[in-house]
Amino acid sequence: IALLLNSKGQSLLSFRDIETYEPLSDSISFGDLNAGSLQWINDQHVIVHTSTTQRVLTVEGMKNLPFNRWVSVSRQDNKTTILFPHDGDYFVPEAGVLLSTLPFEPNFALFSRWAGDSRASPARIRYEKGLILDSAYEAGYSVLKVSLDTGQARRISSGLYNTRDWIVNAAGDPIMRIDNASEGWILRRKHPDLQTFVRIASIDRTPSSAGILNFYSLDETNNDLIATSYADGDTKALVSYDPETGQLRNTIFRNERYGITSVDYNPATARVQSITYTDDFERQHHFLAENRRTLTQLEAALPGSSILISSESTNGQKKLILASYPARPMEYYVYDQATKELSFLSSNRPSFMNETKYTKERFDYTTPDGLTITGYLTLPARNQTTNMPLVVLLHDGSKGRHDKEFHWWSAFYAAKGYAVYEPNPRGSLGLGKRFREAGYGEWGRKIQDDISNGVRHLIAEGRVDATKVCIVGTSYVGGYSALAGATLTPDLYACTVSVNGVSDLASFRGDRGRSGQRIDNWWWRVGDYFKTTKQLEAVSPLKMAGSSIAPIMLIHSKNDPVVPFYHSKKMSKALTAVGKPHEFIELEGADHWLSSGDTRTEMLRRSIEFIDRHIGE
Repeated sequence: IALLLNSKGQSLLSFRDIETYEPLSDSISFGDLNAGSLQWINDQHVIVHTSTTQRVLTVEGMKNLPFNRWVSVSRQDNKTTILFPHDGDYFVPEAGVLLSTLPFEPNFALFSRWAGDSRASPARIRYEKGLILDSAYEAGYSVLKVSLDTGQARRISSGLYNTRDWIVNAAGDPIMRIDNASEGWILRRKHPDLQTFVRIASIDRTPSSAGILNFYSLDETNNDLIATSYADGDTKALVSYDPETGQLRNTIFRNERYGITSVDYNPATARVQSITYTDDFERQHHFLAENRRTLTQLEAALPGSSILISSESTNGQKKLILASYPARPMEYYVYDQATKELSFLSSNRPSFMNETKYTKERFDYTTPDGLTITGYLTLPARNQTTNMPLVVLLHDGSKGRHDKEFHWWSAFYAAKGYAVYEPNPRGSLGLGKRFREAGYGEWGRKIQDDISNGVRHLIAEGRVDATKVCIVGTSYVGGYSALAGATLTPDLYACTVSVNGVSDLASFRGDRGRSGQRIDNWWWRVGDYFKTTKQLEAVSPLKMAGSSIAPIMLIHSKNDPVVPFYHSKKMSKALTAVGKPHEFIELEGADHWLSSGDTRTEMLRRSIEFIDRHIGE
């Protein structure tokens, strides 16, 4: 078994014996890189997705920019190799998407990734209907075969600047390319004689669906194209399209209330093997009947848990099982399909084992305009159930919603004696398209009302002390909403903690466009910078600093590439200018995600000291 560890601020990879869980060699360090996930390519190689932030001189001045890279690790000699180490003169922030483990070439893997050669002349360009079809730059989203031992790659199929997806077969041969054009998604199939990709169909794309349609593979018959889409329903579903006509063929899987949050694509077979959605817990739906039976049996064997198959051996006999609970960390098990034996491996947070200091329950309410706002209440394990001090903990933008599973942040505050309310206001992910779009343009308005009204319901029920409520959030969604709570509803909160939060919506709207994220996506979510600047300023904490009453703590990572450090720096200056109480904590060397365990510990230590001073007993 391969596993990732975080120890003393460093990411480590460890190979363990599947029976004894004992290390088979020394742990492998990734130095300054933060490791996020791993995948076996074959019996001898593991690839690890890593990230780092570097301060780079750009045309707009010095900026913190993220770099993501795959690192190949050889099990035989513990050697690490960065894949795609050189990108010429191009800034390529993404590591690339694994398409195939190339079963017939064990020391190589196939990725889709941006690639280009800036040394070529720009004179040779061929157009079709205003789109660049081919160019001497040869720059675009392409398919590359990379050596797992050297990291060097060669391009085997070239994409264009508007190419978004590639489909390969089980042998790893690129067979279809998907381009993004003004008329929709253009499907191109590889021509067997011309050795080029020719247009076969297009799929319409309405403005509100941008970024929603994602392609993965062909189906088992190799006739239909598998994708996730809202298609003809409110929740994201797994569907099939006829690649020859671009018409929707079938809905393969849909949960009528909760949308698909992830798709498990198997690069060994180039097929989709399961999907995940979240109700109160993460749930898997497998397309292999045997795996569906396994999940049902294991949930009966581990009551109160939600079971996921995290990984399995090539023959499917042994499976790595992940069990999630509300009030304790996730646990890993090995399940032997042949003997039906389930063996405990480890908790993913061993220091929390057997320490249940809180409970977690669902808390929903209905808004005045008829929406159901789901939320979760984590309560300290003590007799008091009324008039409790409350921490409102808001989700970030990456995960996009709260659920009932163990959450290290809420668990920490609950263990310190606080009730913790985690709401899912309109705009949160995985709760349907209508619920998502109900949050468009409502930052600081109806989204903030959903948060505030949840707190007021708890106060009205007598569960919370109205004088002891602190609002805490991180990132561009949660951090912003925490500051918006302090400035737009200042009477409701006794203190505020914003971690890597946005203070100025108008400037952040520009930040996201310059970072390469879809500008139209942010027009919908936040507001058109050119049309709604005054409306954005009306709900920007930076502009409303004088309205705050209670103390504010600003915590911000100096190397944050997502929400620039200046958001908290300017907010601190604005609060100082109007004489409002606040503290400003600068996290040296930290990134947006607080990837280092030491950084998270520092954030928790500083925030709980602040919360204790203002709403503690």
